[in-house]
Amino acid sequence: MQSCPERAASLAGKVSALIKMRRAEKAQRKLAIVLFNFPPNAGATGSAAHLAVFESLHATLLRLKAEGYAVDWVRDGKEAEVAVSATPYSLVVLDLGLPGIDGLDVMREFRRGSTAPIIVVTARGEETDRIVGLELGADDYVVKPFSPKELVARVRAVLRRGEAAVARPAIVRA
Repeated sequence: MQSCPERAASLAGKVSALIKMRRAEKAQRKLAIVLFNFPPNAGATGSAAHLAVFESLHATLLRLKAEGYAVDWVRDGKEAEVAVSATPYSLVVLDLGLPGIDGLDVMREFRRGSTAPIIVVTARGEETDRIVGLELGADDYVVKPFSPKELVARVRAVLRRGEAAVARPAIVRA
């Protein structure tokens, strides 16, 4: 029988191994951040509202990277279409206000070839906008401005639901 310190050390080793395994799983997940309002020099000439949105997006991007997610960031609709068609993303965070190609069109195209979850982040907050986004394939819909902590929590929740759906065996009744 193990002594109390031996059991504690054994438990600490198991917890450490579990944390390492979770970090490795996150590193394998690739997230696409498709956000128009996130240029490299955002806020330099933008309005206070633009700056607030940029700060939220920047904080979200940094938080996702700090949690071990691999993140690609694209800035317009054409880049988004190329990225989402060429890369098997685990999740896409999609801004609907993309230059060049509307975010809804990007989502339609993405849905033709992928079932990966999509979280829409947009300034379009009317009920009809939210319904259209969800009906076209969004798994979640976040209206700007938003809390970076909340968006990261939504990313984790959507990914967790996807894992649960894959892990859950189908129930067959005779």
